Amino acid sequence: MPATQDDVDRIHAYRLLAHAEIQNFIEDLVEGILAQSENMFDSRGHITHAAHHLVVYDAVLKLSDKRNASEASYPMFSSASIQLVQKIQLESAVRSHRKKLKLNSGVKASNLRPLLGPLGYRDVWFPLSFMDQMDAFGASRGDVAHSSGLIGASQWPSGSSELATVKALQPGLKAIDVYAARVLMPV
Repeated sequence: MPATQDDVDRIHAYRLLAHAEIQNFIEDLVEGILAQSENMFDSRGHITHAAHHLVVYDAVLKLSDKRNASEASYPMFSSASIQLVQKIQLESAVRSHRKKLKLNSGVKASNLRPLLGPLGYRDVWFPLSFMDQMDAFGASRGDVAHSSGLIGASQWPSGSSELATVKALQPGLKAIDVYAARVLMPV
């Protein structure tokens, strides 16, 4: 139990720092997947699973836009048609995803799914409650970042509970890291 407001502030600072580090880890990983996918396409002519998912996602997204749907084409799913992906399609999809990455502002499921899903990540790859844990963690960070942080009678932070929260996220974060190799495999 924190004894002073300074103790509470230190615990809150830990929560904010942990959130920032986790967000940075995910954003760096996504950027790395994008860069490696581009590199594999440019240097070897191979399209990664992530690049294929991203090109398909981008094509489907264009089909859903009424203004551009007439110029869009149905995405390629078959293994034979994957080889027909053109550099311009991949560049467009990567550019669009980088914009989304740049606008990211958190670690809740509503932030993670738009970053990871278009690259081929699936919720089933994560521990069952991971996305719920990320939602709770993001909300608790918001409570600290957007409030006064003064000691309140309803919720006393503790260093051990903050550490336990971050440790509980580690299996899901490790899964994100481990599956990066899977989505970077050539199709």
